[in-house]
Amino acid sequence: MYSCNFCAPFQKEIVDLDQQNRQQVLQLFDEFQWIKLLNDMERAGDDQEIFYSPSVGVVHTDQQHEFSASIVGTENDSEFLLMFTRPKLKSSFFGLIKSEDKRYMSEKTVATREEARLYWVMVLDGDWEKLEAAFA
Repeated sequence: MYSCNFCAPFQKEIVDLDQQNRQQVLQLFDEFQWIKLLNDMERAGDDQEIFYSPSVGVVHTDQQHEFSASIVGTENDSEFLLMFTRPKLKSSFFGLIKSEDKRYMSEKTVATREEARLYWVMVLDGDWEKLEAAFA
C-alpha cells in the first residue's frame, strides 16, 4: 500500500490522502492537473499568494521510500523536479566510518510528464536499484 499527498498552489495545507493501492496512485499522477495549475499560477494576480508548485507525492509504506514530483515553469517551458527520499548508508573519512541517513534525499529534473511518470512507476514497482542508479 501507499500513502499519497498533493500540493495545490493556492492551498496552504498539503492534502494527505488515505491509503491507496497501486492503481489509485498511478491514477493520481495521470489525472493531476499539471498544466492547468501552472496556468492558474501564471494568471494569478499579486493579491493571490502561491504556497507550492503543483506537486504529488507517494510513500511506499512497506519500504518507507518517498517520491514526489513537482512541475515548475510555464505551459510552454516546464520541467519536473523529482525527489527521492530513502534510507542510505553513507561513508565518511575514506570509508572508515559508516552511518545510515534515514532520510537521504536526491533530486533530479526531467523535461516531460512522460519521463516523470516512468520514475513514478519505478516507485510503484519497488524497483529501488533502478531508482538508486538513476538518482546517483
